Amino acid sequence: MTSLDRSWLAQPLRLAKTTAISLPQKDMGDDATALLAALTLRCCQLCTLRLAGNGIGDAGAGCLAESLKLLAPLKTLDLSDNRLTATGAAQVTRSFFRALTEQLPARPRILDLSKNPLQDHGVASVARGIPKGALSTVKDVILRLRAVGCSSATSLPELCSHTFCGLDLSSNALGDAGTHGATAPGGAENTDTWAIRIESGNGSFDPQCLTPLVRLLEPRALVRSHVVHWHARAVGVRKTAWLLEGEGEEGWMIKEISCKRRCCNIPTALENCDSLIQKFPNLLLDETLAFPHSCVELQTPSGEHTNDLLISRRCPGVQLCRFFSDLDLRLVENQEHLERVAAKVGELLADFHARYSDPLTGEATYHTDFHPSNVLYEPQSDTLTFIDLDGMGSSGISDDVEKFERLLWTFSAERYASAFRLKYMALAKPLAKPQRSSTKSTAASSEDLYPPTATVVTRRLPRGESFKCLSSLAIPSSSGFNPRGRNLVTLAWLISPSEKMTEPRVRTAKKKAWMLYQNGQKECWYLQQVASNVDASLLEKRCRAFVRIFPHVLADECLAFPHSMIPLQMGSKNCGHLLVANGPCNTTLEQYFLECQDNRDKVLEELLPRVGEKLAKTLDKYRSNELIQLKPSGVLYDAQREIITFADFAWGDEGSDGMNVLDRLCDSLKSFADDRHLQKLRMGFARVQRSRQRGAFQKACFGNRSPPHSDSEGSSSSSSDEETSGLCRTM
Repeated sequence: MTSLDRSWLAQPLRLAKTTAISLPQKDMGDDATALLAALTLRCCQLCTLRLAGNGIGDAGAGCLAESLKLLAPLKTLDLSDNRLTATGAAQVTRSFFRALTEQLPARPRILDLSKNPLQDHGVASVARGIPKGALSTVKDVILRLRAVGCSSATSLPELCSHTFCGLDLSSNALGDAGTHGATAPGGAENTDTWAIRIESGNGSFDPQCLTPLVRLLEPRALVRSHVVHWHARAVGVRKTAWLLEGEGEEGWMIKEISCKRRCCNIPTALENCDSLIQKFPNLLLDETLAFPHSCVELQTPSGEHTNDLLISRRCPGVQLCRFFSDLDLRLVENQEHLERVAAKVGELLADFHARYSDPLTGEATYHTDFHPSNVLYEPQSDTLTFIDLDGMGSSGISDDVEKFERLLWTFSAERYASAFRLKYMALAKPLAKPQRSSTKSTAASSEDLYPPTATVVTRRLPRGESFKCLSSLAIPSSSGFNPRGRNLVTLAWLISPSEKMTEPRVRTAKKKAWMLYQNGQKECWYLQQVASNVDASLLEKRCRAFVRIFPHVLADECLAFPHSMIPLQMGSKNCGHLLVANGPCNTTLEQYFLECQDNRDKVLEELLPRVGEKLAKTLDKYRSNELIQLKPSGVLYDAQREIITFADFAWGDEGSDGMNVLDRLCDSLKSFADDRHLQKLRMGFARVQRSRQRGAFQKACFGNRSPPHSDSEGSSSSSSDEETSGLCRTM
């Protein structure tokens, strides 16, 4: 230990008032740990002891265990990354839990034994080290056993017999066979996230394969005398949330989220949940909230961490919007009932804002996506529960009341919306006003969505590195995205939160397709609206897989392949999705042709064959029969750099209409090109196809050797146009 550490330990008065000792990575060893264990007896107010990475062995752990018996219950004991084996870990565990039996904790306690060489025998010793008298307090303890070398499920049965507040067994080689040994946090008292990996073929959650997930969440289900049939029911607009239900079982609510940050200054949903739990430790004890208590990693078979599943308790009741729609409001009693429920929501929301206000600033912590679909109502018990809280407290959001009131007005009538607002205003405490006033999904033109560090788009628009599904965009009409609406700033912020688009402009590319760009700049975001009847989850999976196979496709200027998908939402109704891709320019081929004043016929004769050749080369470069057959119907053209970019691909029913790639593109160009010009495009496409086929044949026949010359070479070149025309007719 350093001289500063020794001077602190030598002051008795400071020891008596010490509440936390944190000495990580001090290389203390067993001797210094024994001295510290003796001195901690004078720390009568000690709550936290962190000694990670100090090379502490079983001898030092034994000294600490003796001191723990005489100390008040610790809130946190961190002995991770040391040299504890089964003997030392069992001694510490026994003393830690014995102290808890003497005084029930007011909040969850943490015992961290991660990164110690416990092995299977050591994990079993930890389970046996829990005294029988401490079983009632196990539910108040978070036990962390990360990377302890546990590799067999046979070492975990005793550990699984307890319902911990949180049990973290991540970074252990448990595998699918060992997942039944992991005890998930139980009930509403869970306060920690844990991560045990399950494999997913494409990196996304498959609601048809529930066995590994059920083994994680409820290991006891596998040893019951009766078989429980589990199923996942999709809820919500984006189809990334499910209710996991079983016969006679309470079940869980699960939601798939991205494990990667959209921007360096925007935390992931999991990181946001972790910070909220640290700020408000009683979040998971609140019966009016279904806050996520656990996290399960999703991985591809190759081990790539793709997404996460947030787990929260299954709450009784139905979504409030469904309850509204089922009521017959012609009856007076139903009108009065709905008015009481609306007022009760206002009362609960006012209490929510007051209880979870920032202790330092007094600023309210908002739900951020508060609407009738995220409130559950149980008519029999007359109870309400708030759900979908992973975005709680996100910056720039303070319109819970306004948003809910507006949607309630849409679902029912002004009478019930007024009952909600009046009750909220009567009970709401005066809170500090946050700096921002718009939500991710409802902001119209607020440039203050951007963080202070955001830079203005100057030359190149940010390009995505992977396919992402972003937050939903609220639209005023069910007809879809309106480029003349007031939500362009919000849309630009959703796509790139770190770079500010101060003067957004939109040009129509074709029907249901637009180009969003900064005024005065050439690059654009190509926006394509996908109908609501297209399976969004399947489309997302295919795009993710395509980008994973061809990671360079998002940087290819010849192909505007989507890198983001934004759900469009009006109230609780799904109105389709908006696909976002990067384009090198904001001019389509048709717009370039119409802007040409002279020699339009010559422009088409020279340009369309190049379009056909580029199309053939691009399709050959991204050939993937198993995933997506690229069928573009839009062409961007940068005349200055002579770049041809294909965009606006066929999705859903459009992709299975029987039209091949060439026919679909030519059909979209008929508005400004006649059959004679389109034949030039087909011939350019066929030339590349014929050249590729000839090259493949020569390589198969001659390998790397040059083929013998033929006297008919000249005649073959003269008949190339005839061959090309014949090949075009067969396409």
